[in-house]
Amino acid sequence: MLLHALLPALVLLLGALIIAGAFILTPNTAVEMNRRIGLVAKMPALPPDAIARSAEKRDGPLFDRRIRQFYTAGSHYRWGMQSSGVKLLLISAVIGVSVILFTLRAFSLPLWIATAIGFFFAWLFPRLLLRRQQEKAETQFMDLFPDAVDTIVRMLRAGLPMTSAMRVVGKEGEPPVNEVFTTIADQVGIGIPLEQALEAAANHTGLEDFRFFAVAVLLQFSAGGNIAQTLDMLSGIMRKRRGVRMKAKSATAEIRMTAYVLGSLPFFVLGILLIMQPNYLDPLIEDPRGHVVLGAAAGLLVLSFVTMRQMMRSITK
Repeated sequence: MLLHALLPALVLLLGALIIAGAFILTPNTAVEMNRRIGLVAKMPALPPDAIARSAEKRDGPLFDRRIRQFYTAGSHYRWGMQSSGVKLLLISAVIGVSVILFTLRAFSLPLWIATAIGFFFAWLFPRLLLRRQQEKAETQFMDLFPDAVDTIVRMLRAGLPMTSAMRVVGKEGEPPVNEVFTTIADQVGIGIPLEQALEAAANHTGLEDFRFFAVAVLLQFSAGGNIAQTLDMLSGIMRKRRGVRMKAKSATAEIRMTAYVLGSLPFFVLGILLIMQPNYLDPLIEDPRGHVVLGAAAGLLVLSFVTMRQMMRSITK
C-alpha cells in the first residue's frame, strides 16, 4: 500500500529531475559565444561613468526604470522595453483584482490562496508584456542591422571616417538601430574612445551580431587592414545567419502549434466540466489534497511550457 501511495510522487520527482538535468546539461549558447569571441579579441576595460549615465538617460526616467526592473528581475537587457511605470502598475492592479475575484467565485478558495494567486498573475502579466517588447526590439534590430552595416561600408569607401559613418546611420537609419549608433557617435564626440563606446553598446544590446561588429572594428583599428571589406563580409554572414534562423523557425512551426494546443487542452476541458458537471470538480476545491493536486498540475504545466519554449528558442535564436 505504501508503495502504491508513493508511486505518483516518485514519478513526478523523476520527471522533475529529468527536466532539471536537461536544463543543466544543455549548453548556454550565449555564454559559449561570448567565450569564443573573447578568444579572438580582448575587449577594453569597463567604460567610464559617462557611458553609464548616457545609457540610463536613454532608457527613460528613473521611476519607469525601477518599475521595469521589478517586473523583469533576472533579465539582463531591458533596452527594448517601452511601457511606462504607471501603465505597468495599472495592468497589475486590473489583473490582480480580476484573478482574485475569479478564483474566489469560481473555485471558492480561501482568501489567502486567492490573494497569493492574484499577486502572482499581477506580477506575471507585466513581465510577459515587457519580455515581448524586448524580443520584438531585438528581432527588429537584427533585421535592420545588416543594412546599417552596408551603409557604413559605403560611407567608408566614400572616404568618411568611422565616426562620421556611424553618425549618418544614426540620422538616416530606423529605430532601434539608429539610436545605438547615435549614442556611440555622441559618446565619441564628448571624448570617449571609440573602443569603449563600442564595448558599452555591445554590453547594452547583448546581441551577438553587434558584438561581432564591435570586435571586427576593434581588430581592424588595432591591427590595421581594410575595414570596409571586413564589414562587407560580416554583413553577408549576418544575412546568412538570419536566413538560417528563419528556416529553423519555419521548421519548428508545427511543434510550436502542437505545444499551444496541448497547453490549452487542460483549460478547455476544465471549462467544459465546470459548465456541464459543476460538482464533478468539488473534491479538488473542497479537499485540501485537491489543492495540492491543482498546484502540482499548474506547476507541471508551467514547467512543460517553459521547457518547450526554451528548446524552441535555442534553435531559432
